[in-house]
Amino acid sequence: MSTMRTLVERVFRDYLTLPHDQPTTTVLDGTLAVGITTGTVDVSMLTVEELDLFSPGQQIEVDVELVRLRTFDPDTGDFTCIRSQSLSHADGVEVRLPSTSRQTVFDAAADAVSDLYPQMWTTVTDLVVAFAEHTPVDVDGVFELQRVVDDAGVDVTAQFGFTTTSYLAGGPALVVPYGMTGRIFTVTWRTRIPRPTSWDDDLADLGIDPGWEKLLVVMAASDSFRGYESDRLMVEFLTEAVEAQSTRLGMPTDVATALMRYQEFLMQRKIRAMQADHPVTVIQRPAF
Repeated sequence: MSTMRTLVERVFRDYLTLPHDQPTTTVLDGTLAVGITTGTVDVSMLTVEELDLFSPGQQIEVDVELVRLRTFDPDTGDFTCIRSQSLSHADGVEVRLPSTSRQTVFDAAADAVSDLYPQMWTTVTDLVVAFAEHTPVDVDGVFELQRVVDDAGVDVTAQFGFTTTSYLAGGPALVVPYGMTGRIFTVTWRTRIPRPTSWDDDLADLGIDPGWEKLLVVMAASDSFRGYESDRLMVEFLTEAVEAQSTRLGMPTDVATALMRYQEFLMQRKIRAMQADHPVTVIQRPAF
């Protein structure tokens, strides 16, 4: 099962973390409940130089939440902080000094999911009781009819239509041919993919094909990298990462542009595959 959390971690693993330059990391010693502003980190995992970095005013990341230190005791690891989210953290979760926060990359990944539309979409299948010529539909983000099968298993797609602005239904509606009202149909819609809102959102439940994950990783990395302080080692690392996918960069220092080109390359491949799997069978009719 892939979630938004695993997608974000993949962005860091593949593109935003130098193999030989890992962030300063320790673990939470005890829990940190919602609203609690005192906690403890394991100081045995930190060098003297790293302990000096845990100073008042410093931002640290507890799992996926950014907190700002008010006080820190380098002998015990006890700290007080200002919280940024209403989250609860278990004993032993990672605490790090981030160069880029996971929340920033989460937002970039959520933007990437939203930006898939209109080139890419998902499908939803529902049972619809066609009680009127314009039967209202309640499916979020529907923008096109894909397939209709009647209660006898016969494909009757060509006889149906769909409108987003039916005055008879007061909104989106399935346009039912004369003589077919009162029956139940299995209807497949093309819909936009909803924007993720939680770290635990399952990508499959959102309608994201497993084959799209690499594309989303590259899109999120491209967006996140724009705010990165890109030193020479980071540029070289990302250059190697992108070129490893058989994509020539041109100017090796223009990593953001290279990632965008690689993103476009991946998207065109996925669009062609989607169009082959989901050919358009019904053209949306104008409003009546």
